[in-house]
Amino acid sequence: MTYLLDTMVVSYFLQSNREGELSNAARRLPMAVVDEVRKELEGDRDRGGPAFKRWLGGSGIQVRAIEVGTPASATLVHLLNPTNPDKGRGERASIALAASDDTLTFVTHDKGGMWLALRELWAPGERMLGLAAFLRRLFDLRGIQDPAALDEIISIAMLPAQRPTWWAQWRGGLPSMESRGEGASPPSSRS
Repeated sequence: MTYLLDTMVVSYFLQSNREGELSNAARRLPMAVVDEVRKELEGDRDRGGPAFKRWLGGSGIQVRAIEVGTPASATLVHLLNPTNPDKGRGERASIALAASDDTLTFVTHDKGGMWLALRELWAPGERMLGLAAFLRRLFDLRGIQDPAALDEIISIAMLPAQRPTWWAQWRGGLPSMESRGEGASPPSSRS
């Protein structure tokens, strides 16, 4: 299984200066973005820009293109907003790719994207994860090892009242890096 990340999920790691954790996790667990997500983040100076382009090359995250004439391409045409085809293009391309490749699990934090994905991802198996479940999965599988990274990423994405009911108890039970004798890792910086 490969985690297919939408624009918002990647941007939360970038905004919290925790892209190093995402790179480390991608070396342990297969991750990808669709080419449209790459383009969105490269073109967005607030959430990506040139620094994102440099970082992505060494991140371990694959970039997958949707080839013309494939089932993913046909699905994408139907998912695009006819009056503004660029609006939500990255998430719609991600959904189209995940709908045609049952080895992909779509990871999103966009309400509209989740509803689209729920309609389109019909094949058996786990096919979609929200951000909080993805962060927990990454920590449980040691893709993220610093609990402080979880706090920083989730704080950018959602207010405490919006978090899943299990988040506070789960997060409160995690030992800090210092108590595990590992020392806190400094936040990564974009080059």
